[in-house]
Amino acid sequence: MSVQKFMVVCVCLSSVLTGCRSEEVPVELGFPSETTFLFSVTGRLLAYSVDGGRAACTTATQSALAGDFGTTVFDSGALNVCEFREGGVSVPDIPDGPIAYVMLTYDRDGASVLLSGCTVVDLAAEAPEVRIDLSPTAYYGDTYAPLSPDCDVESRCGGTCQERN
Repeated sequence: MSVQKFMVVCVCLSSVLTGCRSEEVPVELGFPSETTFLFSVTGRLLAYSVDGGRAACTTATQSALAGDFGTTVFDSGALNVCEFREGGVSVPDIPDGPIAYVMLTYDRDGASVLLSGCTVVDLAAEAPEVRIDLSPTAYYGDTYAPLSPDCDVESRCGGTCQERN
């Protein structure tokens, strides 16, 4: 199974006005590599009601990277990144209209962002799917790029991976 293509979150996106949508909407995270997934310990999915397209994504991502999460329509909080891989996150009460979905993954310290990504989707007007392609931050490049992980995805998410001290 390719880390870049696994369905990470299957969610029931519901509308504040019309109730829960009848179908589950998959959210797919595109990790740049298996290694970037393995070094990511926790992840946080945020959703913002926005006006506009890509510019709104840039603003939302920059704010989130600075630790200012603002007013979200959904915030998963910090979860083990494997929970996203296993589809263990649900997103309730998403309003109609354009939504910026921001994903951040964190280092073991829980504060340093390794990867970030964003997409803007209006589920009422577009195909019911959300794909967020993640990119390494400068911190990831400075800290982890020269290292190799101690395990593979299955052992990491299966709890048998021994972490470096």
